[in-house]
Amino acid sequence: MTKQDNAPDFSAYLLSTTGRVEISLPNGNPMLYEGARVAVNVYSPASPEYARAEAALNRAASQRLMGGNRPANEAEDEAEIDARFLASVTSSVENFPYPGGIPAMYRERRLRYIGEQVRAYLREQSNFFDSSKAS
Repeated sequence: MTKQDNAPDFSAYLLSTTGRVEISLPNGNPMLYEGARVAVNVYSPASPEYARAEAALNRAASQRLMGGNRPANEAEDEAEIDARFLASVTSSVENFPYPGGIPAMYRERRLRYIGEQVRAYLREQSNFFDSSKAS
């Protein structure tokens, strides 16, 4: 038996690298498309995909601070950076074949509630942890 065979198992304490956000409409009703629940599958803050997206977000923020050149439309620039981040941490969208795909969905201001729900889900670590594993 090798030393690795006796290694303790810490898997019950690890965050999942993915999660599933079931989207609700602004009125609180489930978002359905053609009768099926809309959901966004995301990479968790414990994933390499999230780390890359966060690094890109931080680089963009640093460039704006250090560059001194303000974009002509700062709000549009921030919205684009946010949409790119959200698209980077989204692995797939279920039951919502939005024209232009995931990036277009996040760029559409009238669908901003989707991005808000994804961001809220990402901020809550308990969404990526199965508490029954560590009990």
